[in-house]
Amino acid sequence: MLTEKGIPMIKVGNGLKRRLEMTLITIESNGVVVNNSPLLMAKLGIVCFYLTLWQESFADSATSCISFDNYRQYVTDAWWVSDAALREHKQHQGIKSQVLVNKKPKLSDDLFPITGHALTKGDGDVLIFQRLFKGWAGISDTAYLTRITIAVPYHLKGKGSIQIKKNSDVTVFVIDGMPSFREFCMGYALKGTIEYVVYPSEKPSSDPSDDVFFSRLLHIDRGIKAQISLTASLVDSMGSLESKCGSCVFNADLVFNHGNMDLINNEIK
Repeated sequence: MLTEKGIPMIKVGNGLKRRLEMTLITIESNGVVVNNSPLLMAKLGIVCFYLTLWQESFADSATSCISFDNYRQYVTDAWWVSDAALREHKQHQGIKSQVLVNKKPKLSDDLFPITGHALTKGDGDVLIFQRLFKGWAGISDTAYLTRITIAVPYHLKGKGSIQIKKNSDVTVFVIDGMPSFREFCMGYALKGTIEYVVYPSEKPSSDPSDDVFFSRLLHIDRGIKAQISLTASLVDSMGSLESKCGSCVFNADLVFNHGNMDLINNEIK
């Protein structure tokens, strides 16, 4: 779609559309005829396309913490790390108290949304879900990351249920955004439930289907199966996505494979 000036119209908010129009008009007034420049128009088209995709992804986050499409190749992982805890636990407590009252947190550095998932040795179990789009080949800065870390301050055993509340001792940290720009919607779960099964159990399984599921179907000798239903409150980490972040839900049925803490920490560097 073109504006009355023959400039491509981008449906990513009136403010951004006006800024792009003003930029093109300025270029035109400096002697560059935009409408007759195929190379410039092609570059503009690429920019418009990715801005639109980015805006749609964050718009989806208003209802779901995970947006869906079938044109990007995502790599999805789920890890379980035992004897672990969040490395920045104290910082999380301060940031969480601000996020849960819808205040933008004061971050000591712009790396925190990512390094906030770093682990250290502890007395509990940590479950990590990650979905990563590594970006389009030949086009830089198009990667997209969603990561959810659930830090439980005790060991999960057998079958059980975890209730997530605002004042819960279980921390659920969520980020969603573009790592190249350090711009994320980030926040914490307000409420939810996690129903889990740990395999193998310390006691002989009373449900033979657990053995069939883990060992015969998945061919893994250690893991956690969890049905997760969470509602999270997200805020803008940098200041440019304020209108795109908010409340989101995460519903999933996942198997977390036993992982190595060092390898997982290397994933977020």
